[in-house]
Amino acid sequence: MIIIFVDIKEIRPGVLSKDQILGLIKSNKIKGAKEESVGLSSFDIHITDEIWIMKRGGVKPLGGDVSYKDILIDINFSERYKERNGKIRLERGKTYIFRAKESLALKNTDIYGVSTGKSSIGRVDVLVRVIVDRGSYYYDRIPPNYEGDIFLEVTPISFNIEIEPGIALSQMRLFRGGPELSELSKEILHFYGDLIVDEDGKRKEQDEIFDLRVNLRNIKEKGEEYCYYKAKDTEKCVRLYGEKMKPKEYWERGKSEIIRDKNYVVIEPERFYIFRSKERFKLPSDIAVYAQAVSEDIGEIRIHYAGFVHPLFGSLREDGKGTPLIFEVRGHNVKTILRDGEVLAKIKFYKMSNSVSKDSCKSSHYEYQELRLSNYFKEWDE
Repeated sequence: MIIIFVDIKEIRPGVLSKDQILGLIKSNKIKGAKEESVGLSSFDIHITDEIWIMKRGGVKPLGGDVSYKDILIDINFSERYKERNGKIRLERGKTYIFRAKESLALKNTDIYGVSTGKSSIGRVDVLVRVIVDRGSYYYDRIPPNYEGDIFLEVTPISFNIEIEPGIALSQMRLFRGGPELSELSKEILHFYGDLIVDEDGKRKEQDEIFDLRVNLRNIKEKGEEYCYYKAKDTEKCVRLYGEKMKPKEYWERGKSEIIRDKNYVVIEPERFYIFRSKERFKLPSDIAVYAQAVSEDIGEIRIHYAGFVHPLFGSLREDGKGTPLIFEVRGHNVKTILRDGEVLAKIKFYKMSNSVSKDSCKSSHYEYQELRLSNYFKEWDE
């Protein structure tokens, strides 16, 4: 691939494509990033071995001209983590801050950024949020023209985690102009055809195209029925490097009950579940999607992960069915019932600044997912 320098003035409003991101790397506007870490509409954020344990839990971005480093050097809030033999063990329920390998030099560019944890990380119930050193009061939001360091706040919840420096835990999407300038309305989306279909292959109604609903219909596989994975309560570490792990040591499957002709699942307190959506995506080359929980709290369950959906997602499948998204759901203090078809997330559609090329797109292992665990695990029966 020939990488060229980018003239910022020539970048149209929209989500920056792979070629445009590579141009920013070449122009030294994104520092510390490599070509292999760039996807069709985002680039990966990697951890370094510079780590702090947060003594009192996470501290939100400070905003204004106050440096987040002031928190990291304050012994009332944090202390340096000392790794052992190059391995980093993160205890569930504790919060850690990592300096990212990447940094930004976007002064005078009018480029904004949005981040989210990588899908493979969210599926092991690790909450990952980006913090910039100055200028933003919000997690995962990079203000326009930002220049400085990036930090990752990492909190394992269901499992203890073992990682190594250099692993990517988050990803960043860049916009020319504010993201709201690139958002597509349902009237425009109508002309794109079957962007999203339901589980039976029917095109979604225009008024419902922004809703993402949970699918509790049971899957039948080798004599077993199931519609979710549930994390086991274990002290075993989930290892985010090396050989893949056996899923049955960390997860159990479960099926829904049918009550009054409707599928239901009982969500247990403080347990983590993985479900799939009813909606199936078949995105074109010039649209990217952001899926965000309707509310972080829905009754007595918590949906605490948002996610990027990249151009062409689901459209590369040979069967033409499209691909569902994955929900990560955690129960609160009491049992509650989840009903088939409940809306758990909203979808935002964004135009790309440049269309992506199918020739540069490698089919992801999630392209054919139905209900799938993180890629750190082997197949269920292996």
